[in-house]
Amino acid sequence: GELDDAAMQSLVAFISRANEVGMNPIYDLLNHHNGKRNAKLSTMEEGVQLLVVGGPVEKGQELLLSYGVKTASTMYRDYSFVEDWPTCWNFKDRTSGDNFAF
Repeated sequence: GELDDAAMQSLVAFISRANEVGMNPIYDLLNHHNGKRNAKLSTMEEGVQLLVVGGPVEKGQELLLSYGVKTASTMYRDYSFVEDWPTCWNFKDRTSGDNFAF
């Protein structure tokens, strides 16, 4: 059936914060940036470990991770934002079923 607002918000929260070991609220502490990523979450049996990648982090420097390379519509649906240029847009024609990406 159709989801009510609370169920939809719960589903989106789960999709944007879950991985193989379950919910990871640490995702709320880190922002996304594909070009400036300096952190990575590593999944282990015991849970999740935060790793710094690409060199030392300066005092006060923001930790950024990548949510993965996704289309703008997917980023908006799952995380409620669209990345800065360049972005990838993908649309499906309902009549023909053709995919259009630009």
